[in-house]
Amino acid sequence: DILVTTMTRPEFLPLMKRSEWMGEGAGLLDVFGGHVHPDQHARNGIPDVFHAIADEALTELALLPEDFESVSCIGLLENWQTRKPELVFETKIKLTMDELRKTALSAKENEEYIEILSVRSSADEVEGMLKQQKASFSPVGYGCLALFGKLRNWW
Repeated sequence: DILVTTMTRPEFLPLMKRSEWMGEGAGLLDVFGGHVHPDQHARNGIPDVFHAIADEALTELALLPEDFESVSCIGLLENWQTRKPELVFETKIKLTMDELRKTALSAKENEEYIEILSVRSSADEVEGMLKQQKASFSPVGYGCLALFGKLRNWW
């Protein structure tokens, strides 16, 4: 699996509240992401996680390649519930949160979430959200935000 912690302009981290019908993390707060499908996300016969990220961003948020400023792999998490490895990326996009919400209205798979939320990319706001809403997060959504803060030496 791939997970994407995205940062908009100004620096906000978009989160989704997953739809109740979703198999994993139904109704919970999460980051955007998905799966690498070897047949669908291959380049020259080799699975390409960056191609998978672009595809997930297009289908879930209607983001195009030119909307991205950068894409970086920032770590690997283990989902404590499923024991699956989760490859974590940080993307920076050129859109504001308002622009992202508008763009996402036309996304092919926007039914996977019922709301796009955000948290300001600051130590106090991210840590506060993680503490106050811990039970509202999927395990990997929580892990992604914690990793994001750890890499910034916030705690």
